[in-house]
Amino acid sequence: MTAAALGRGLRNPFRSRVRAALVVGLLALVTGFWAVMMQAAAASRQEIAKLDARVRTLVELHLARAQDDAGGARQMGGGMRMRGAGQQAVSLAVALCVLGAAAPAQAQGQLEGTVTGAKLTACDFKPGTCEGTLTLERRAGGKPEQVTVKVPKGTPIKRGNDHLFLPGLKGQAVVITHVQDKGERVATSIEVVTARP
Repeated sequence: MTAAALGRGLRNPFRSRVRAALVVGLLALVTGFWAVMMQAAAASRQEIAKLDARVRTLVELHLARAQDDAGGARQMGGGMRMRGAGQQAVSLAVALCVLGAAAPAQAQGQLEGTVTGAKLTACDFKPGTCEGTLTLERRAGGKPEQVTVKVPKGTPIKRGNDHLFLPGLKGQAVVITHVQDKGERVATSIEVVTARP
């Protein structure tokens, strides 16, 4: 009885052309929907990986900036006074995130020189939205040296209180605060100075 019911169930959808077209159409629709869902899942995994890398970079930059602080403590009245418990908790959380991501913190450094070239890769022409690279000429041991610095989106570029854009730096004397990331210098801030360094 079960075999007969199964045979009848397989034959019934194909008894007329309309039923067969409907079954084939539904199968195509379900298969297409499944394929779209798989593509969306793959795309979302890629976006999550990109976001994870961006967050890891931001945490590294914040930790590097925190290392320039006075070590979390201030000298007050002959004794050491620690930061508030909330600030300590945030600092600890950032440190744990960085250690958990197995990304070593890197100290900041400064470069001074004159910008000889600026390559723009993207810009919304709003302050802090330009990204690209710049070439800096500086003096090292009395000799001119060319240094390439990556400028990620969000890097403040200023002259005093004025915001500038990456392409406008060519020929300007600058001080660049940077960190090392995967063997390259990455700017965290750029300040245009009036006198040539």
